[in-house]
Amino acid sequence: MASGVERSLGRLVRKHHTDNRRRARVGWGAVGLAVVGLAAAGWAAFGDGPPAVGVLGAALALGALALAARVWRRCRRDRGEVYVVREHGLTRRAAGRLTVVPWTDIVSVTSARHRYPLARFLGRDVVCRCELKGGGTLRVSGFVEETELLVSAINGRQRRPAAQREPQRSA
Repeated sequence: MASGVERSLGRLVRKHHTDNRRRARVGWGAVGLAVVGLAAAGWAAFGDGPPAVGVLGAALALGALALAARVWRRCRRDRGEVYVVREHGLTRRAAGRLTVVPWTDIVSVTSARHRYPLARFLGRDVVCRCELKGGGTLRVSGFVEETELLVSAINGRQRRPAAQREPQRSA
């Protein structure tokens, strides 16, 4: 059910849900990498493996555990995340919190697209960062369903209010 603040942004255009199950699978994949790294480090430390393998295994394990912790924190913090595009703005609802962003509040949009498979797996294939008036940011990751459509809506619609302003008159 849309709140009055959401309805003030106009009619609903499209909803984009975040795939937290996919995000959790990335966390489990990172744990698997950590296990492989720990096995390599253990083989080097207690078996006949070279010390360099132990160092690389330990580094892999620590990096993978850090990635897993970050991904799972986002899973928990952003559970139920949905972006709703409306005529005059965008809303983001996650874990019971609502963020309302009229198109006029978007100062700048930075987006990047990465086409390699690891980026897709990590949810970094499409990343969009919106700088908002008042210093806040809104970040859209590749875990959002139909991310390309959402990013194009943000890029296209956030410019429209500036184009609708009165044209400057020459003296």
